[in-house]
Amino acid sequence: MNKFIEKLPKFTLWALFAISLVIAGFFIFGGQTEVEGNGGELLSTPVFTSLFLNWTYALFAIAVIATLVASVFTFVTNFRKDPKKGIGTLAVLVIFALVFVISWAIGSPEKLEIIGYEGTDNVGFWAQYADMCMYATIIFASATILALLGSTLYSKIKG
Repeated sequence: MNKFIEKLPKFTLWALFAISLVIAGFFIFGGQTEVEGNGGELLSTPVFTSLFLNWTYALFAIAVIATLVASVFTFVTNFRKDPKKGIGTLAVLVIFALVFVISWAIGSPEKLEIIGYEGTDNVGFWAQYADMCMYATIIFASATILALLGSTLYSKIKG
């Protein structure tokens, strides 16, 4: 049973990869349909666009849930072995949450003027959500670059 538990992530990865390839094949080779655009012109769109987007949403949800479960599991495991290490894990989770809260707070719910777009997804909650995603991405990318530079400098100084 232990061998199966060790191999389960690999089987899951390959299964998700195979399903993704099949859905991508449907999206790419499944044909085109004509959809009316904003100006009344007909636009060519893949037939399986909704299937492709729904699979993307499902993969995103799986990734978020797996990350949260792994984080909580790591926190509990570390806290049982060494409470100080557990608090360190909790601090990282709190910092991540703070980045999203701060990104949400500095986001704007004001209408974003997009040329040719007449919908309602560019105002209110969705505009602020889009701002939050952009700010959080900028913060995390900047932190990653700084960590890479810092670790490189540290290894040069130490070594």
